[in-house]
Amino acid sequence: MKKSIAILFVVSSFTVFAQKSQKVFNLDNTKDTLYLNKTGVVNHYTNCRSENDDSTKYEDFKQSINSINRELASFIGQKKFDFRTNEDAVALMHKFYVNPKGEIEYCSFIARSVLSKKTTRNYAKLLEEFIEERKVNYESETPFFICGQSAFRLKQM
Repeated sequence: MKKSIAILFVVSSFTVFAQKSQKVFNLDNTKDTLYLNKTGVVNHYTNCRSENDDSTKYEDFKQSINSINRELASFIGQKKFDFRTNEDAVALMHKFYVNPKGEIEYCSFIARSVLSKKTTRNYAKLLEEFIEERKVNYESETPFFICGQSAFRLKQM
């Protein structure tokens, strides 16, 4: 009985540890969404900046969104990621959770195109690699998130 409890404790500890290291969340996956909400990540990062903010700061913020989306598109191209779809283009929404220094700590995404579960798992792994040690060109006094939509053209017209 004691062995069973010890094994169960070790297995559950590994599961909890593995979850704590998760940095990318697929919002189409209920487990990811529940875990993201349970960790409180969503509550620790303020909403995207709005047009009501200081106009210069807002322009800087918009530039950071455009910059990170270009970096992501370039990264996906360099990695030759295969979305495994017959569609002409793939659209995805991303939310990057950023600390005050501009370092991306987490990312969530949702596909606006039909992708297989395997493709979305592989895309999550690619995003994990992308956000590692990546910064945005925007700093704040508090953690924040930036949102953006990316469209990847897969077929030439």
